[in-house]
Amino acid sequence: MSRILVAVFVFGCGLVAAPGQTSISSLSPASVVAGGASFTLNVFGSGFGPLMPIQWNGATQATTFVSSTQLSCTIASSLVATAGTNNVRVRITAFPPSFTSTLVFTVSNPAPVLASLTPSTLTVGALGASLVLGGSGFIAASTIMCGTTPLSVSSFTATSITAFVPAVALSAAGNFAVTVSNPSPGGGTSGAQTLTVTNPTPAITSLNPAQAFAGSPSTTVTVNGSGFLALSVVRRNGVDLATTFVSATLLTAVVPAADMASANAATLTAFNPAPGGGSSAGATFSVVDHAVPTVSSVTPGTFVIPSSSISVTVFGTGFDPSTVIRLDGVDRPTTFISASSVNASLSAALLSPAGPHSVTAFNPAPGGGLSNAVSISSLNPIPVASFLSTSIVVGGLPENIAVFGSAFVSSSVVRVGGVPVPTTFVTSSHLIAAIPGTALGNVGTVMVSVQTPAPGGGTSASLPLTVTGHAAPSIATLSPATITANFTGGAITVIGVGFDVFSSVLIDGAPCTTTFQGASQLAVAIPASMMGVPRVATASVVNPAPGGGTSNTATFTIAAPVPVLGAITPSSLLGGQSAAAMTLAGSGFLPVSAVFVDDAPLPTTSVTASSIQITLPASFMTASGLRSFRVVNPGPGGGASVSGIVSVFGPAITSVSPATIPPLTPGAPPVQFTLTGLFPQPVSL
Repeated sequence: MSRILVAVFVFGCGLVAAPGQTSISSLSPASVVAGGASFTLNVFGSGFGPLMPIQWNGATQATTFVSSTQLSCTIASSLVATAGTNNVRVRITAFPPSFTSTLVFTVSNPAPVLASLTPSTLTVGALGASLVLGGSGFIAASTIMCGTTPLSVSSFTATSITAFVPAVALSAAGNFAVTVSNPSPGGGTSGAQTLTVTNPTPAITSLNPAQAFAGSPSTTVTVNGSGFLALSVVRRNGVDLATTFVSATLLTAVVPAADMASANAATLTAFNPAPGGGSSAGATFSVVDHAVPTVSSVTPGTFVIPSSSISVTVFGTGFDPSTVIRLDGVDRPTTFISASSVNASLSAALLSPAGPHSVTAFNPAPGGGLSNAVSISSLNPIPVASFLSTSIVVGGLPENIAVFGSAFVSSSVVRVGGVPVPTTFVTSSHLIAAIPGTALGNVGTVMVSVQTPAPGGGTSASLPLTVTGHAAPSIATLSPATITANFTGGAITVIGVGFDVFSSVLIDGAPCTTTFQGASQLAVAIPASMMGVPRVATASVVNPAPGGGTSNTATFTIAAPVPVLGAITPSSLLGGQSAAAMTLAGSGFLPVSAVFVDDAPLPTTSVTASSIQITLPASFMTASGLRSFRVVNPGPGGGASVSGIVSVFGPAITSVSPATIPPLTPGAPPVQFTLTGLFPQPVSL
């Protein structure tokens, strides 16, 4: 065992230096440019041995021992294909592993050189363009700038890059510096090559409109073409017009009214400023006078009056966008088609009544004028009756019925049983017929139609209208069953069956104001003249002929209120008077209210709901005392009020003046006394 240990020790000592004695000091070369070929790397230092390999980023390389101060190895091109830093060291021992310190080997990007641009000139407004850059030192990480715009790269080699110039970089003319940059390590930015962007030369292909009429207001002309810019200007005979840029193929320009006051022909051009740019070829914009139009025909020339309007085509000569078609002298909405045809909208209102109508064309000044007239004819439509507002009416009574349908005109007439009736035109789909009671005299079915006179026109299909007799009414209940007698009037509701708008309610045989509230309910207003006498009243309903009749009789109570006696005027009386007028105030009084004084009935002279007038006879004032007054209402209901008291006072002397007199002697003059107090008329002393 000891011999084996000695052998290992001898081997280690003879072939491997001690870790503390081995170090590296430099590399040769210390850097290369990325993308180069394989090369020999020399590592210099001290204490190197034959079994000490070089490591590149931790990977052991096939190493040649040159001397104790130099080792070498071959670095493959794949290890220096991209720029970056790499760690180089020497492994001293394998077990346990030990290494020298590390040195950095730099793989640098090349410095790019830009030699050419193809093409070197581009045009403003292009949607983008490919640009080929020639030079050297180009790599995959190379970036290209055109002014401040980065360019995308589609392909590259070490000597050529194809890049794309976007439209945003071609939006304005100018000279732009193009450079290539490679990132660190190494790398850098190339010298610049100049890319020139110039304005295009514009071209005009058409004008819309290419013509205007003398006297027109300021007109906007659409200029179609190519090569237009935001800086483009349209010129009329060399004078700039107000121009709006729309797109690279479209401009609009305003031709002022002053330039169209009279007939003329002008040249419109488009102009782009330098660099590049220039003027387009000219396009002619003509100003002409209006022609005097002629009308040769109208299609259709005969037609049924429409429900709203109809479009016709007018043929002739001399039409232009300002041409107006007139129907019977009234301007109509007109659409220009060509110099020989226009469309016009003719309203139903102007085509009524049916018959011949005149069509003319008018062009305004300068020039222009009114054409000849061509006659067209409108026909009444055949009416269509679809339904009636009611299909059942009560016979013998006049009735207003709405007829609905289509194709009605103002001269359409409703016919009932073949007889025309007064008709009101509402709309082309709505008529109102005032049917007299004589046309509805028989119970059964009568036919209703609509007739429109010639030209055109005709009679619609008929609709059935059922004529019925009035129902026999019947009363079930009255509400309320009791109402209070008064001076103002009252109301009840009659509930039953067979009621209609012609039903009439009789109270005690007298007709009262009746309101129809439905086939089972009527409202009745009872006048004041029938409400003053308490009683059990009767109600019945009458429906007129045909049919109809009088219902059963129902009763309700008109009940008297209990009277309330308030103030009595005067509240006191002087005894001995011949008679006294008195007023009793209160509430609940009726025309039949009775007044009792000391339980004796007295006649009333005037009665209202709150006041009763009476005359108190002298017999109630012969002696002093208290008199009891009551108001009594008869039944049903009614009753007596609480009694009111009136005082009756006898004669009384309260003072004599003078109070003393001297003794009287025969022949002395008479003495006059003044007595003060309560005295009846006349007074006896």
